[in-house]
Amino acid sequence: MGGYGSPYASVHLNWNQAAGRINQLIRDSEYLKPADYSRMPAYERERMAMRVMGFYHHLSNNVERPYPQDLYHEEGRNALVKKLADTEQSAELLEQMDTALLSVPLDSEEYERKAESLSILHQYVEGTYTIFPEKKRAVEIVGPEQGQMSMFDFMEQEPQSKEQSTAAAVEEPRKAKVVARYQSTVMMQEGYIEDIAILQYSDGKFYNHYNYDEETGTGTAETGPFNSLNDAKAVIRQTREDKKDPNAVLVCVGTGELEDKIKEKCKMLQIDDRVKFLGFRSDVNRIMQAFDLLVMPSHFEGLPVTGVEAQAIGVPVLFATTITKDAAILPQSAYLNLSDSPEVWAEKILEYKNMQRENDPHKWIEQKGYDIKKETKKLDDFYLEKSSMI
Repeated sequence: MGGYGSPYASVHLNWNQAAGRINQLIRDSEYLKPADYSRMPAYERERMAMRVMGFYHHLSNNVERPYPQDLYHEEGRNALVKKLADTEQSAELLEQMDTALLSVPLDSEEYERKAESLSILHQYVEGTYTIFPEKKRAVEIVGPEQGQMSMFDFMEQEPQSKEQSTAAAVEEPRKAKVVARYQSTVMMQEGYIEDIAILQYSDGKFYNHYNYDEETGTGTAETGPFNSLNDAKAVIRQTREDKKDPNAVLVCVGTGELEDKIKEKCKMLQIDDRVKFLGFRSDVNRIMQAFDLLVMPSHFEGLPVTGVEAQAIGVPVLFATTITKDAAILPQSAYLNLSDSPEVWAEKILEYKNMQRENDPHKWIEQKGYDIKKETKKLDDFYLEKSSMI
């Protein structure tokens, strides 16, 4: 289509045009080539292998894994792909996973997720489940496809008006409801932010719609179907402040009403492997020995005994300014305002990464009036003095 000296023409599309072009090819069944269809069964086995590995994530180390464990999971995934390609090995794998599920408490949230994942694997092995919207089909690789719409034909099409789009939506209503909305801050181009709506359709499936317009019921692109809301959320990529230090680990001790929501947020951000929820513990003093820093971003707090205990063993504390100034004992401890951005908190926390722990925290405990023996004596002297005046 180019000139004699430059036979290869190039066309530059903005993101909306590119998404529309891909949607057009999908609608016309021209997006995938024969080689792509032939690759689908192998790709699906790889996805199912990753589902198996996800099933064993967070299970006790005492539960035997049906695959070799290596740093980058390559050997494990390859071994599972081979097992899933073999009928007998697939059956043995499912039996082993059924047994492993018995180690998970029935009343735990983890049990529900793992049971759902295992059910999908059973259906896959039985041939009643596929990750693809249409039935898988192997196609022999042939010559180049004919009749595919060219990029120039697509560019020359007249854009559909908003009235026409609305009319089309009325003629063929899409029975779906928005169940969640997000903004993806993955920087695909300068200043570009996508608004993502997760829709659930009448068949129970979930789809991610990008730049979704509820008035017209359309978006620039969509991904799916997903069998659960969590699966749909998992593909939404976000920039993350934890990239500042990929070795950072957050340890949460105790329980609370927001715990489940925080766990869900960690999974959505794909950092759940680096956030440890220890629940209620009676050995907090031992756990804090491993800390570089204790962070207390409390909205309401009196004198935080936990903060005093941490500093008594030499662990500095980063307090919110809502907490009394009397709580800061060690000179390394500091305060930040809750209105400060997450970036400010992250930068401050990283200052403690290589900070040397206080060698003699007791002298600071004594100076600030937290030494129990000295304070007991002061209290005794006070009451003795008062009693002598009676």
